[in-house]
Amino acid sequence: KDNQVSANESAATLWTQFRRSTGKEETDEEFIIVPREVDASPFEFAPGYLLCKRLPRFERPLAQIRLRLFSPVMLQGAGALAHCERAVARSLEIIAEQAYAATTADLHYSVHSSEASVILKFGGWSEPLPRLLDLVLKETVTQLQHWGDKDLTKYAAADDKYCRALRNAWFVDSAKQARDMRLILLCPELRASPTAKLLALSSEDVSAPKEFLVDALMHGNVDESYGETVKAIIEQHTGSRDLSYDRPPVRVARLASREIRIIQGSIDDECPTTALEMYWQLGPDDAALRVATELLESILEEPLYDRLRTQEQLGYTCSCGSRWTAGVVGFGIRLVSDKASPEKLQERLRVFLSDFRQNVLGLIDHDKSSKKRNITNFADFVQNDFLDHCKGLALGKLEQESISDVTDKDWTAVLDRLPFSTSIVEAIALRYITPQALCSTFDRIFGFGPPPHAPCLITATVGRGAPWLSAPHAASSTEYPVPPRALLDGTLYPDDTSLLAAFQQYGCNTPDDENNNGDNKTEEGPFFEWRGSSL
Repeated sequence: KDNQVSANESAATLWTQFRRSTGKEETDEEFIIVPREVDASPFEFAPGYLLCKRLPRFERPLAQIRLRLFSPVMLQGAGALAHCERAVARSLEIIAEQAYAATTADLHYSVHSSEASVILKFGGWSEPLPRLLDLVLKETVTQLQHWGDKDLTKYAAADDKYCRALRNAWFVDSAKQARDMRLILLCPELRASPTAKLLALSSEDVSAPKEFLVDALMHGNVDESYGETVKAIIEQHTGSRDLSYDRPPVRVARLASREIRIIQGSIDDECPTTALEMYWQLGPDDAALRVATELLESILEEPLYDRLRTQEQLGYTCSCGSRWTAGVVGFGIRLVSDKASPEKLQERLRVFLSDFRQNVLGLIDHDKSSKKRNITNFADFVQNDFLDHCKGLALGKLEQESISDVTDKDWTAVLDRLPFSTSIVEAIALRYITPQALCSTFDRIFGFGPPPHAPCLITATVGRGAPWLSAPHAASSTEYPVPPRALLDGTLYPDDTSLLAAFQQYGCNTPDDENNNGDNKTEEGPFFEWRGSSL
């Protein structure tokens, strides 16, 4: 805490100087970052896997428990991912009736599969919570250890529900299809398409995990004996005994320094919407880079929506945001429309970005008359918008109103392998960032100014029932491949395997790529490897 206060004082001094340089003196409305009890890092209750934080400020006897179960077996492709998800579906079907009394007693739980692991969450009154943990964890582990069980009678309802969910995953949801396509290409070890999972369930037999590596977090107004009870339950069902393990690095595709375009048609031949997902990859995790992209999201989101959605009425969704993909920072824009093709959407987006850069961020050109106007706009932007966005973001990172807020913040740090002080560091970083740094980030992402620029991955889903496809000016021969087929830079690939192989060959960075002279040029191969920061 002493170090945090010292850093806070230094940042506050710089911030005051910056505000005075822009003509705005310090006011009572300025935010001040003061470390609090809830900002402290959890301590290792069980060395290696169980982290705890006692929170007496929440006077009621409440507790929150988080678990992550992982096994190297879960990284064995689409078959392992599908079997893991189906095992979770089976366990939830069995648990639902047994845990009904707990849900009526103001206790809550959830179990879901995420990125080749299983996440369990529990919360509520502390006294009965261990019994709910014991019930749910036992059944979940049992199903995972027997995920190849083909007892169709016993699990018919759960299996049918899961397979139906896979078949409908991209049905009438072009935006989800485009987003999932991007994540599958970037993280092929952690994700697979619904089609690949369905095929793997029927054709692959994957060995079930027998032991699990565990991450666990427990917060609440509880004592040491309570922690011992939780620890014993975890050890009993998972076999973990003070287990400290090095999680395998998460690999993320390192994009080649050019624009890569992948297009699919919608699964539903009557889907009216077309989705365009544009992703710019900036590089390995860095606190300053995270803050810059989040600030850009805060400033860009409303004008983007107003221009493309409200004024031009292009479609249903116009959104943007910072992207954090397993240790790699990026920025994304998503457009969903029933009136325009992916090419038209991209064209209108480019016009908006150019206008925003010139009229709002104050791009200075060689025309003296426009130079004065742009500088004035830039000064107005700093005075009226920039500082308010910085303040709002910083306060949002420090708001922890409930025990679940505190737990979720620390649990995110565990899952993402980041320091527990990340939110404080980011809030303080918002005191350092300048409008000039924001402009530099904008130019790097969207390709304004001199290179290097961030490489871009475009994934688009064309609704095969889109009205513009049947318009008089549309080419009658236009056809878009239905998944798993896809077009990569105009070349058709028949399935997920061939598409992924082509993407890794032509879309990822390679040391011998003569055309690759951008930010991502490296001798380390086509993947980033994220091992995380020390917790």
